[in-house]
Amino acid sequence: MTMGKTRSWQALLLIAASLVPVIYGHATLNFPRSRNWIARWDTNPPDHYCPHCGQGKGGQPGVCGDPFQDGPPFNYFTDKGYYGIRTPDLTEGQVITTEVEISTNHGGRVSFAVCPLPASQATQACFNAPQNRLRRVDSNPLYNNKLYYYMKPTDTVIRTQWRLPEGVSCENGCLFQWWWLGYQHCYIPCEDTATDDVAGECGTNLLNPSVSRCANGYLSTEQFFNCADV
Repeated sequence: MTMGKTRSWQALLLIAASLVPVIYGHATLNFPRSRNWIARWDTNPPDHYCPHCGQGKGGQPGVCGDPFQDGPPFNYFTDKGYYGIRTPDLTEGQVITTEVEISTNHGGRVSFAVCPLPASQATQACFNAPQNRLRRVDSNPLYNNKLYYYMKPTDTVIRTQWRLPEGVSCENGCLFQWWWLGYQHCYIPCEDTATDDVAGECGTNLLNPSVSRCANGYLSTEQFFNCADV
């Protein structure tokens, strides 16, 4: 993947889930190809039969969703078997169509980011930096340039367009992250709807409006992360 005219960058997309009670959502980042997708669908025989289980196995997950529920002994952040298998070249500022496959939909919000540090040094703080986050590209002004997609009751395969950050490039590849906050137990309040969040969809679970606000923030609900190299 190439960010900028001369630099290539590797994106690590991570969906991590911090799972709290006993009902789990599940999802996989299909495009860009996540490391866990490759382990399941592009490895013979498959190394992993639960690519949609990147939610930390009951605790706060790592940036790639490790450890996976029902997961293998390797770590998707460090294991070299899935490190550097890249999605075709992308360029900073380019509009891409992501694909996320939902096997158990509990509502909530999805976001994407890249980290320009060497892949082995990526941190959540790097992904969370405003300049490293992707923004939506949509003809509807309600969604255009916003940071989040909110899951709808009929969602199974979600394809949405996002713009890669301008000015973010990596000589040896960037890490690209997918982050899903599930809202089956509680919801996270809205951020600034003028610039970042989606008015009318944030601050509730579109599948179950009766759930209440999360008392302990992200740790109160289920999180998923996946990583992709691009």
